[in-house]
Amino acid sequence: MGDRLIPCRNLAAFRAFVNMVDTELKGDAISELPDAVLHQILSFLSTREAARTSVLSARWRRLWSAVPSLHFYQEEFPRRESLLELVEGAWAARDADVTISTFRLVVSENIDRCYVSRWLENAAERNVEEVEMEVSVGNGHDGSGIVPDSLLRCQSLRSLKLVLPLWKVVFDGGAIGPGSLTTMHLKGIQSCKSSLGTLISTCPVLQELRLEDCYFDLLKITANELKWLTVSRCIFDAYNEVVISTPKLLSFHYTSGKAQGCFIRDMANLVDASIVLFNLSPQNSSVGAWSVSEIFKGLSHASSLTITYLGNQLDYMNKHFTSILLIQVCYSIIEEHIWWTSKELTGGMLNRLKEIQLGNFGSSNHETEFIEFLVKNGRIAQDHDGSSLHQK
Repeated sequence: MGDRLIPCRNLAAFRAFVNMVDTELKGDAISELPDAVLHQILSFLSTREAARTSVLSARWRRLWSAVPSLHFYQEEFPRRESLLELVEGAWAARDADVTISTFRLVVSENIDRCYVSRWLENAAERNVEEVEMEVSVGNGHDGSGIVPDSLLRCQSLRSLKLVLPLWKVVFDGGAIGPGSLTTMHLKGIQSCKSSLGTLISTCPVLQELRLEDCYFDLLKITANELKWLTVSRCIFDAYNEVVISTPKLLSFHYTSGKAQGCFIRDMANLVDASIVLFNLSPQNSSVGAWSVSEIFKGLSHASSLTITYLGNQLDYMNKHFTSILLIQVCYSIIEEHIWWTSKELTGGMLNRLKEIQLGNFGSSNHETEFIEFLVKNGRIAQDHDGSSLHQK
C-alpha cells in the first residue's frame, strides 16, 4: 500500500486514494495507517475538509486537530460566522506544543482585527514556517491593526505573505528579526518611520521581496542576499529618500510615481529590470538636488531594461547604462507635454545599446527628432551585427 501513497500530492489525488481504499479494501484499513502518514494525507486538504473526517470513526476524531497545516479559503464558507467558528475551533483544538508548519487564510470577508492578530500570534507561538493571510479587515475604528511583534521575530518563519490593508509594521532598531525568512510579500501595509527597512536588514537570508500598495515614511532596503525585488504602486513621502542597496539582486521591478530621491546602488549582478514611472512632478527646491536620473544610475549592469512612462512629463533619461540593454520607452497620449532631452543620452549609453523598441510613437516633431538622434549616435547606425530599432 505504501507505493499507492506516492500520488497523494493534492486534493484530487487524495480523493482518488480514498476511493481506492473504499472500493478495493472494503474496510477501515486506512485507519490502521500510522498517525504521521494520516497527518500528511490530511495536510493536502483544507482545514474544513480535514475536520469533516472526524465523523468517520473514533480513530479519526482527533486526527485532524494534529495536522501541521491550517488552510482556510473563502469559497468554503457561505457565512462569515461559520468561518470564524471553524478558525477559532481549529486553534482551540490544537495543543500548545503542536507545531504549525503552514497557516493560510485567504478570504474576502471583513474580519475584525482582534481575530487576525490573535491568529497570527498563535501561528508564531507554534513555530510556523509559512504564513499567507489575505483578508479585508473591518469593524472597529479604521479597521487597521499592527502586525504582531511575535510574528516579525519568529525564528522559524521562512515565508511571510500578508495582504492586510492599512495594517502597520512597527519594528524597532536593535530588535532580532526572522532569521530564517527567505520570502516576504506585503500588500497594503503601512511602515511606521523606518520600520520596514529595519525589519528587512534583520533578515540575513531574504531572497525574494515584493511590496505592493504599501505606504512608507522612509524606505531603505539593504539586503545582501536578495535576488528578486518588486516595488509596485507604493506611496512614499516626497521629502524622504528611497535607498535600495542589494548587491546580489538579479531581477528588479519598480512601479511608482516617485523617481526623484530614489537611489539605486550595488546592483552589479542585475540581469533584468523594468521601471514604470507615472505622473512625475517637475524638479523643484522642495526635494533639493534630486533628479529623475538618480533611479537609473544603479541599473548599469542590467542585460535587459524596460522603461515605461505614463504621464505628462519626462525630464531625464540618464547616460549611465553600461551593458547591452533592451530599452522600451512608452508614454501617454498627451504628446504635446512630453519631451526628451537628447543631450542626456550620451555615448556611454548608446554605444552599448543593441536593440531599442519604441512604443506608442506618433509623428510629432520631438518624437522624430528623438528617433533621428538614436539612429545617428547609437550602435544601431555604427554596427551591422543584428542591432536594430523597432517601432510599435
